[in-house]
This record gives sequence, structure tokens and C-alpha cells, in this order.
Amino acid sequence: MKTPFKAIFAAMLALAVSCTKQSTVIRSSSVSQSTAATPTFTIGQHYGGGIIFYIDATGEHGLIADEFDLTPSAWDNGTFITTGATATAVGTGALNTKTIVQAQGKPGNYAALRCWKLDNNGYTDWFLPSMQELDKLFQQKDVVGNFSVGENDYYWSSSEVNNRKAYEILFFDGILFKQIKGAKRHVRAIRAF
Repeated sequence: MKTPFKAIFAAMLALAVSCTKQSTVIRSSSVSQSTAATPTFTIGQHYGGGIIFYIDATGEHGLIADEFDLTPSAWDNGTFITTGATATAVGTGALNTKTIVQAQGKPGNYAALRCWKLDNNGYTDWFLPSMQELDKLFQQKDVVGNFSVGENDYYWSSSEVNNRKAYEILFFDGILFKQIKGAKRHVRAIRAF
């Protein structure tokens, strides 16, 4: 009687070990597959119609700048209205741009509308950067390239101060200013990925 019990116990133990090893292999295999599928992005990489200049903490999302400026433009269409595009954080430029275009209308040649209408490298979701997005772009200006960086080279953000002014950054030294919306400033479109 002792022999069959030992044999059954040994067989059950062998089966349990076999199942555990197989389970471990399966789990290890799925982890490897999901890790391999995660793309790796780097600042300065050509991707999504432009050049990556910001990557968020997940490493999977960020911001892409067009490689060239659009023609200098005013911030608004000359009406000096409050648009409500007051967000300044990273991740708010697209909504600011949409808000400006809805408030200002689609005829005209102002900065947000020019970004909104941009169809470049197969992408049509470009926008005017928020204040903090523009600052991130300034920090990577040498990596992205093709910026005007003289003592009078200001770039518009999509962040509004009030009905008469919006934020801009001087790309010579990175100083933030509040500027009259009718002033013609440089414009660089960006998009998110």
C-alpha cells in the first residue's frame, strides 16, 4: 500500500511542477511581447510629420514641431475679442487653438487659424502651442532647428492674456512677454502624438 501512495504522490508532484513551469513560461513570454511592442521615442527624432521636441513621463506620447515657421502673423483677426483660450499648460495648445478659431472665425490669416489649416507631411492636426508648450519648444530650439533667434524674434503662443494681449516668447533668450494681439510674430505649428 505504501508504494502506490508514493507513486501517486510523486506523479501529482511532477504534474504540479510541470504546470508551474509551463505557466511561468507563458507569463514570461507575454511580458516580452508587450515590452517589445512599446515604441521608443527620442527628442530630435523625425516622426509624425516633424521633429519630436517633448516626450511625456510615459515615454509613449509627446509633441512634434513642424520643421519650419509659417509666415509671421497677428495673433487675432483684428477684432480684439476675448476668445477664452487662456490655458497655459502642456497639453492645452490644441484646445486653445480650437477655441481661438471658433471665436475668431475661419476667414483670415491669423496665427491659430494658419496652424489649424496646415496640411503638412500628411498630417492635418497641427495647432498653435500653449505658453508652456512653446517654452518646451524654446528649450529644444537647437534640436528642432530653423528658428529665428535674433533680439526681435518673438513666437506666438495660443495662450490669451485678455481681449488685447496674448503670450509670446522671445527666442533669443526665452523671456515671456504679453503682447498686443495685432503684432506680427513668428508662428511654429506643433502636433501631439
